[in-house]
Amino acid sequence: MLLFALLSGCNAPPVAPDELDALLGFLWLAAENDDRDAVEVGVAALAEQLEGIQASDDLALRSAQLSPLPAELPVPRVDGRDGSDELAVAVWTASAFPIAAHADLQDTDDLTPLDASAEMWERDVVAGSWLCVAEGECDEVRTQNLITRASPVHRWTIDQPRTFQWIPSPSGSALLGVAHTTTDVPSSVGDAHLYSQHELEVWWPQGSGTARLAATWSDASYGPLSDDAVLSALTKAAEDVNVTVEELLTAPE
Repeated sequence: MLLFALLSGCNAPPVAPDELDALLGFLWLAAENDDRDAVEVGVAALAEQLEGIQASDDLALRSAQLSPLPAELPVPRVDGRDGSDELAVAVWTASAFPIAAHADLQDTDDLTPLDASAEMWERDVVAGSWLCVAEGECDEVRTQNLITRASPVHRWTIDQPRTFQWIPSPSGSALLGVAHTTTDVPSSVGDAHLYSQHELEVWWPQGSGTARLAATWSDASYGPLSDDAVLSALTKAAEDVNVTVEELLTAPE
């Protein structure tokens, strides 16, 4: 269904897949290819599918394992890798704070406080600006991100482009972020190796607050860790960001 929806012809109106797994792949590729019509359709479908999500303490109710992005699609990858070994997860939650507050957290050159798995996260805006978006003069911000991530079994630094777009949605303006890393990156610890990583973040208004989903497709080896352990770690890392963000927004200025 994902392949059909994305390759069904340039004159056909975009049709979002029904299943969450395929829908997130559809959204990632549409955003990566600057297909705003498809992105808008996908965001509306996502908001409808996850309508009324709650900030449940049971993470199993707010997460899912995803399939690899199909090898037939024009997904950026390291030479010789087809993505079949990708491990992928999605995590979603509800926040009490409006979407503007979440967007403000992205407008910084140091995102290290937002992500416990990052030893360093430096961001430079390379096209557009958050002020330009806020004033309605543009709808996209392109950034370059230098990120060092580490665990007991790996440590690597990636230089990652990440683009944010404001997208119309049934509940109001949604914010979508898309990123990819396609540089063959060996770990400086152990025998881990990162081949590629694709990421998607979507925020959309829900009542007086915000719903947020983050998805990651990771083609990497993590030394002695099993696939289940890697999936668990990816899920926990995404949820840790949710918790940290809510704490930062709750803290008095």
